[in-house]
Amino acid sequence: MVGTFPTWFAVLLAFRLVLLGMGMTTPQSTSKKVEKDSHNARLGDLQITVTAAGTVSPIFARQRGIAPRLGSHFVIVNLKFKNLALYSSCPVLEAMVRVDLGFNYYQYRGENLKDPKTQGLQPTEESEGSYVFEAKDGTHPVELRLLRDTFYERSCMNDQHRRGVPFIIRPKDVTLSLRNLPEPAN
Repeated sequence: MVGTFPTWFAVLLAFRLVLLGMGMTTPQSTSKKVEKDSHNARLGDLQITVTAAGTVSPIFARQRGIAPRLGSHFVIVNLKFKNLALYSSCPVLEAMVRVDLGFNYYQYRGENLKDPKTQGLQPTEESEGSYVFEAKDGTHPVELRLLRDTFYERSCMNDQHRRGVPFIIRPKDVTLSLRNLPEPAN
């Protein structure tokens, strides 16, 4: 037997220290995420573009008969959708917004608020719409996360007789940056 346990232990420890030292001397990114144009993404059949994000104007809220709870305000995110498939689009989306303090909020549901049209878009057809969220005062939106209803989407694809419908539809969600966007004209 070559060497003893303490010898091998010392060699492995020295090797780990060398690797650790190399890792500390290589250039590393200073930010957690690489900032790129993440205002556009593809999710299933849809090309999604965020066009504006910000606080809802009091006029918009009054026209729709909605009022935030005490200590909250409404945030709106405007989007464009384009169907890239050869079939009518199937995605049904649920929206969440992340604010600068790290909290997540699901979209606000109200009688006079309609979800953007994402289902039933014909090939190359486009639609525009908005999601509204109720967030705590003093917070600002930084990310929008759209989640797919994959069960419904798979059923829709089967109804269209698409070939090769996957059992597991990926990706299930997409996250879009809301930074450096204009305020919505609402």
